[in-house]
Amino acid sequence: MKNNKSGKYLKYAFGEIILVVIGILIALQINNWNDNRIANNNELKLIASLNEELISIRDELKIDFESNNKNLKQVEEYLDEIEKNNEQKIKIVSFLDIYSQSSVSHPIITNVLSANSSSSISDDKLLKELRKLQLSYNKIKESELYLDQLWNSKISDFLSRNNYAKSLVNYTRTQNSDGQNLIELYDNSEYKNIIALKWLMQSDWVRNQRIALTETEKVIVMTEKK
Repeated sequence: MKNNKSGKYLKYAFGEIILVVIGILIALQINNWNDNRIANNNELKLIASLNEELISIRDELKIDFESNNKNLKQVEEYLDEIEKNNEQKIKIVSFLDIYSQSSVSHPIITNVLSANSSSSISDDKLLKELRKLQLSYNKIKESELYLDQLWNSKISDFLSRNNYAKSLVNYTRTQNSDGQNLIELYDNSEYKNIIALKWLMQSDWVRNQRIALTETEKVIVMTEKK
């Protein structure tokens, strides 16, 4: 009789243990499901923020690219030595040294790709494209640095040393200046060689902007599909 009661008790205890284990497993499953849901929602929010950043970068890049590409074509026209009248020479020489600096700010991309980042994206293909994009943005900055160095080391020095700077500033501000001085600048062979160097650097810079713009559009499409 006692053995029968002991057997029933053991069965009951074993059943209780099983129920507790099942309850724990269910709780863990629910907890994991909830964690996954939260992680998925956080990832979707991150991708939405990433999409907004990329759209902002694209819009800025479009403006910069169009402006710099237009200026590049004007520089090419100057270097091709197409015959111009004095009025055209004055107008052309007023923008030969300029370029629109690109300000590509991408803190979210930098954070996502940081080794210590707590932000995570599960899509390996998207992460790969973001890394390529970051390299493209870095190339733009590098190309711009070369242009800045050319301006600081050669262009500004030449314009100041030969008394052309003031004439250019006056013309840019008021459209009035010493026209003969600017015509002389247009025809100056040393200045033409400096502008040729600018074209070499600017053409590489514009090419990098074009590549970055195309890649940014591609990643925007990827984020919008999420």
